[in-house]
Amino acid sequence: MAILFSTRHASMQTRLQQLSHLDLSNNDFDAENAKLVVSLALKGYRLKHLNLSGNSDIGDSCGIQILEMLKAKGQRLEAFRVEDAGATALTISRIEEYVRDAIAPLI
Repeated sequence: MAILFSTRHASMQTRLQQLSHLDLSNNDFDAENAKLVVSLALKGYRLKHLNLSGNSDIGDSCGIQILEMLKAKGQRLEAFRVEDAGATALTISRIEEYVRDAIAPLI
């Protein structure tokens, strides 16, 4: 599935970096495109809510890779949803644990 916009265009990259909420739920993004958009959004350090729910093509591998991107950037999300994203219970529990641990210092 091709992304419907060019992520090489500077203004699109800037817009993605300004997002605090990114919702890729219930669309046709495959794992590679989801990772690309999330990685661009993470460059701005503003992202707090990420929703990949309903994207069955994302799966465990992409979910874990996105989680690793978050950890590498030290990004703290307030919410990261992956229900019905093709991920197993183990991946979902790892993501929930990361989000819970990231929120704990903020409380």
